[in-house]
Amino acid sequence: MLGWGYRVRALSEAGSGPEDGPVLFYTQAPGPFGLHLRPHGLLSASGTEPVGNLAALEQDLLAAVFWLCTHYAAYSPTHPVDAHGRPLPAYLPGLTDPEVPACHVLAARLAAALGQQGAPARPLEVIHTVDVDNAYAYRGKGPWRWWGGLAKDVLAGKARHVYRRLGAAMGLLADPYDNHARLLGSLHGPGKTVFFLMASHGRYDKAIAHSHPLFAALVARYQQAGWRVGLHPSYGGGQNAQAIRQEAKALAPHTQDAITQTRHHYLRWKIPHTPRLVAELGFTDDYSPGPVVPGFWQGISVPFLWYDVERDEVSGLTLHPAAWMDVHWAMRPAEGIATLQRLWAALKPFGGQLVLIWHNDYFSVFQSYVGQLK
Repeated sequence: MLGWGYRVRALSEAGSGPEDGPVLFYTQAPGPFGLHLRPHGLLSASGTEPVGNLAALEQDLLAAVFWLCTHYAAYSPTHPVDAHGRPLPAYLPGLTDPEVPACHVLAARLAAALGQQGAPARPLEVIHTVDVDNAYAYRGKGPWRWWGGLAKDVLAGKARHVYRRLGAAMGLLADPYDNHARLLGSLHGPGKTVFFLMASHGRYDKAIAHSHPLFAALVARYQQAGWRVGLHPSYGGGQNAQAIRQEAKALAPHTQDAITQTRHHYLRWKIPHTPRLVAELGFTDDYSPGPVVPGFWQGISVPFLWYDVERDEVSGLTLHPAAWMDVHWAMRPAEGIATLQRLWAALKPFGGQLVLIWHNDYFSVFQSYVGQLK
């Protein structure tokens, strides 16, 4: 986060005076010079024993950042989850506002204590990502799903849906989820990534058939516009290795490059199972850590390598935590954009990446506000 190089030395190698640059003694007793930071004990521990006194943990800036980034609290079997099994955020006593990037604040405190203040180590970037859960409302569904959907709409008395379905089928009305041109024309910048859901059966998995020409054309359209393509592991199969392999295999023929990035549908990210599974399957980047509540889910807004606390090892999987998702604000777009602007303002002093999650089926609600993000 600070962008510093560093060297780690044993206490016996400390010497008798300051060296080039600031010196930190991470020891029980103060050193002969430099800044002293007393270890809490978390970083030298093994396993996932509960941390009792979080106020004491917060005084150890290094351990506090580790606790937040690893979502250490979620390893506890009693940690609360929501209706989809997603772990809820955990906060330090002095940093309970989800709109505050807690890890960046702690890093800035350390820099100030070392007498190192100045410009952010990196610029602030907005990273646009899109989840294509359902590319089209009516198109590309195949005859059984299309006629079945029409029958349900008729029996439910949903005249407006019947009108839209028939109009889209005859080419007289646009498909309401076909906002892809708007997305491609409005969202710009580095790191643009689109994630495609491949499963089409289930309460939460309703993708169009990946064998349909419309799907192939849509993937090619995003790639031609410079977007990277990632896999959106399904709600029903996203915690199963074989299902993820099958979904990746189905997406692979449509992409120009290897599929190395994932974001789980509904952000179903279970610690440590999901990141461990994704890493073992060979994916290198995961964008699933996201805003179950709007804000900085793990207190950090830069990519970082996932650390498996149970195994006490750094994985090869880079996490890209998101801070804002459009579905939270579908009925209140102006309020959602105002929240997004606050997140930008909170992160700007530190720099980093503000990762946003958009959906094609909701984007028409937000398009007129996107210009306010510049």
